[in-house]
This record gives sequence, C-alpha cells and structure tokens, in this order.
Amino acid sequence: MLTVVSVIGVYSPKANRSEYEAYLAKEVAARNPINFSDETKAFLARVGRSAEIVDLSPDELGEIRKELDRELSGAVLIEVLVSNPDSSFSIGSFVQPNPVLPSGQWQVAWCEKFLTPDGAALLGDFAFNKVPTEKRYRVAFYIHDWKQERGLNGPYGPLPLPPIEPMPSRLWKLAPYEQVD
Repeated sequence: MLTVVSVIGVYSPKANRSEYEAYLAKEVAARNPINFSDETKAFLARVGRSAEIVDLSPDELGEIRKELDRELSGAVLIEVLVSNPDSSFSIGSFVQPNPVLPSGQWQVAWCEKFLTPDGAALLGDFAFNKVPTEKRYRVAFYIHDWKQERGLNGPYGPLPLPPIEPMPSRLWKLAPYEQVD
C-alpha cells in the first residue's frame, strides 16, 4: 500500500488571540516557583533549595512572558494526516528548507503529538522518532521561524500547504506548545 501524507492545516498560535493570551498567562504562572506543585516544593526543600520557592516579581514574570512570546511568534503548528506509513516514515523528516543555511540547520518538527484520524484525541506519547502502529493517524508538530513561502518537506518530499489559519481550540488542548528550558 502507498503511504500518503497530506497537510490538513498550518496554524498560527497568535492568530487565535484569546487562546494565545490564555496560554501565555497559564504558562507564565506555571513557571512562578510559588505556584509549583507541592511535590516539586517538597523536592526542592529536600535538596536544600527551598529558598528558590519565592513569588517572582512582575518584571521577572514579564521577562518569562516576553521570552515565551518571542519563541512562539514565528512558530506554526502543522497538522498532517498519515495513511499507511511504511518503515521509512519519520517525524524527523518534516523540515522547512532554508536556502541560506546548510540542511542540518533547517527547522524541524518540534513537540509532535499523535492524534486519532479525526484529530479529536491523543493516541499517546511516543519516544523520539517512534510512531504509532495504526494504519491511519494525524500528527501535529510545531516548526519555528516559519516562512510559508519556503514550504515544508516531509518524509517523501515537498508537501502542498493550505493557507495559514488560526490555531483551533482542540489543538491548544491536544498539542500545546512546550518551551525549551
């Protein structure tokens, strides 16, 4: 059977402003040590780091928000439908070409999530470059520093792209952005 990979959507997190602002607020609050879980606070106390459990200043929280906003500003979430994947299918093969950089420095799929064929639920977490065994599923992933005109290469070559749209609410829940620490 022939493997088919088709792009369902290219989504801008910032274009869905209310979801984007809610996401930023939640993530900034989660990075404030005063809001850490009781388990994390207990661990920090056990290892002699309880002095780090302080409420960050508005300026510090603003810096966290600014950094997260900077990271997400140029990113898009791409959702693809995969049918009959063969053994050469790899998430690491999704890249955005950049003619001014060596191919090893092109932007690649980040923070991938595997979804049911209808895109309504997660299939589960998979180790890097491991994929589901199902014959049909969706995968959503981020690409940083996105430039629509450069296109997207997948495991079997260039992929046609739809226009950029606001990120759907379901994907904010199923495939939230995870910042590099």
